[in-house]
Amino acid sequence: METSNLALDSIDPKILEGIVLEIIKSNKDGLISDEVRDIAMISHGIVAYSSVTARFANLYRRGKIDYSGSRPGRSGRRQRVMVAI
Repeated sequence: METSNLALDSIDPKILEGIVLEIIKSNKDGLISDEVRDIAMISHGIVAYSSVTARFANLYRRGKIDYSGSRPGRSGRRQRVMVAI
């Protein structure tokens, strides 16, 4: 696990941002953070919470994603649904 984390730390944040955007684009109905993180882990081996969630704000600021409501996540707390623009 340590090697995976070291490798992940060396990935350019722009590459991570692109991966997160492609995951969000893959579902036209939108995804919540828990779902994006699950797909990132399964499809790309990205396990670090912040490696995924830190990308949402910049994607929103750059006009690449928007929010379309909310729904409960695993914890029961509501999470915003993100959709690609």
